[in-house]
Amino acid sequence: ATFRPVAAHNSTIINSGVPAPFHIDGGWRMPRHEKYESHLRQVMTFVHGRSDTYPKGTIFSRDQLLELKPQHLRDFLAMKAYKKMFFSYEAGDRPIYARSSSLEQVKKGVSFFMPNHEPQWYLGQGNPTKSEVVTKFINSVKLLEKRGEGAPAKAKRAFTAAEFSKQLEMMRRYGRKKNKFDHGVKYIAMCIWQYHTIGRFEHIAHFEMSDLKGHDRFNFALNTKVQWSKNARDEQRCPDQILLGSRVDNNCIIIIMSIYLESHLEMHLDSKYLFTGDRDDKAPDKLKTKFTNRLRAVVWKKEEFNELGDDLNDDENRGVGTHSGRKYAAEYATNFGCTHNEVEIRGRWKEQKGGVCFRPINIQQLYEDAKVAGTICIGGPVKYVVKDGITAITNEWLFEHVVPSIRRRFWNDSRLCRVMGVALLYICMGDNEDVFVPTKLKDRVRAAYAQLGLEEVQPIRKVQLRVYRNNGVLMIDALNDDDVSPSGAAAAGEMMSDETARTIVARLERLERIQVQTQIQFNSLLSDLRTFCGNQFKLLSKKKRSYGGTMQGSQVRQRTLNSEPRLLRQGEVDEAPDLAEVRPADLSKKPRSLMDLWREYELGIDGKKPAKMWNKHEINNGGKMKQKYWRRNHVWKVMARLVRGGRTAELAANEIQKVYGFQMSVTKIIDSLIKDKHRYPGGIHPNL
Repeated sequence: ATFRPVAAHNSTIINSGVPAPFHIDGGWRMPRHEKYESHLRQVMTFVHGRSDTYPKGTIFSRDQLLELKPQHLRDFLAMKAYKKMFFSYEAGDRPIYARSSSLEQVKKGVSFFMPNHEPQWYLGQGNPTKSEVVTKFINSVKLLEKRGEGAPAKAKRAFTAAEFSKQLEMMRRYGRKKNKFDHGVKYIAMCIWQYHTIGRFEHIAHFEMSDLKGHDRFNFALNTKVQWSKNARDEQRCPDQILLGSRVDNNCIIIIMSIYLESHLEMHLDSKYLFTGDRDDKAPDKLKTKFTNRLRAVVWKKEEFNELGDDLNDDENRGVGTHSGRKYAAEYATNFGCTHNEVEIRGRWKEQKGGVCFRPINIQQLYEDAKVAGTICIGGPVKYVVKDGITAITNEWLFEHVVPSIRRRFWNDSRLCRVMGVALLYICMGDNEDVFVPTKLKDRVRAAYAQLGLEEVQPIRKVQLRVYRNNGVLMIDALNDDDVSPSGAAAAGEMMSDETARTIVARLERLERIQVQTQIQFNSLLSDLRTFCGNQFKLLSKKKRSYGGTMQGSQVRQRTLNSEPRLLRQGEVDEAPDLAEVRPADLSKKPRSLMDLWREYELGIDGKKPAKMWNKHEINNGGKMKQKYWRRNHVWKVMARLVRGGRTAELAANEIQKVYGFQMSVTKIIDSLIKDKHRYPGGIHPNL
């Protein structure tokens, strides 16, 4: 096949006399990628001038791929966006046929197959997708999109609250009508799981049974390991996520998962994946496809569901899709007081530049994750407890009569089985029609409870929880011991709605953070003022003694350092000599705070030379001085890096104290920094 000539006349031509700067493996073969191959086939069809597209499975030789130039790729992208290679903005041409994101996908797909995959395009060689002409073209399309002159956005919007509830209702109704476990239980569990983890559809399908476990600290919560994440590149950015119960039954992840797991494990006890009994490696992809198709057929294409979006304008109503549940959870969390950073940590959201949110997440610090987890619990987070006076409901009874299948699978996790057991007993003994419980399961649990001979109809109650932080440590405590109404409505005697109360709590927490920051700044300013006043009083006292300003000072012999100014006043010298600033290079003996250390580094204390201005001779002047400077330099380096990152010195000191404790002395903080130098990669604590 003959290559199509490029549209530009100034395209780069390879000079045969120039040696190839990039080494290519002589045994190179075209790699395979089912998703990206379609992009490559389309590009090569365009470049070769074929009327029909290359068939699926076509393998191109290394020489064919090396002949691909940046201008070829730019012309193909122009045809995709403008439907023409030669276009003019002045003539009214606009990229209305393709979004910049689609063009970037083509660029990414072609780049995957290039023999010179890594190097930039240079002197007619390298990776043609990494060239200036391609990058500039895509950026020009992005600019027009920002002006509203490009192709309309196709990204699906978030669910509204009514749509999210309607999706669960329609799926549950279909499952009851057709007596289908998948629609009535499993697919609802997957929707609720996506909502509470703020996860992607493909993440949900890849969860394994071993990822779910009871929480180590809180015996009323669950933990899940998120190992399969598209945007996470290392384990540090993909920590465990906490799962809390919700006040509203049909939104409670613990209730829904207890119903699903007990029924599912009864049929597939040795399941590898959480939401399918198929152990095949392609089972997650099959599950994702089937789940999406059923949602479209049963919910999204129905008029009952679509009429809920009629009130939205054309810009907002772009339809719903697989990410709509994730976006709804994120919007819900931000509307109730969570910051965008906290939501990104929970959902591992992707930044616009292409990287995962660059925030080092300490696996031992889970407040941000738990705060979002509690916020997205509709009605607030709760725990399930056995009512006082009922002693017959023990762990052994729950494991044998309520969750026997869950116990057989998670035989070594009593915490998980206990949490699932009390939640399942609660929903089976209630009559909430908004939650679908298989009749066989409900009858079995009720029959076992009837044999206990207890008068109490509902032996389990909900207790409202509060998620907060105390000295950097995650705390989850019960608000009170009163029962919570099952439906999530306000209990008798309450004068405000639940949403109003949660809004007030969110604002109080925000005011508390502002108050803490203001107090830190005030303490810093007060410390600076004390240091300044002390230095001024010392300076004034020295000058009085030097120039005879007091009775005692007038009777003492004046220091040699100030003899020349005195002689000048007496007329014994013709002109004043140059006075050199005498600032000794010395460190304070006992700094009381990190801010004292920082002032010693930046400004100097008691008229001494700032530590950042010391030369090598002054640093190495004596073993004790060298050791003291080396130890304090650990604090100076950390604070200097944080200040360069945009923080004030006060906030930098506060972040260090958050990590090592506000009650720790300066000496112990320095010792901890030295230990972390050998403990963590790069010698830096993850939170610093």
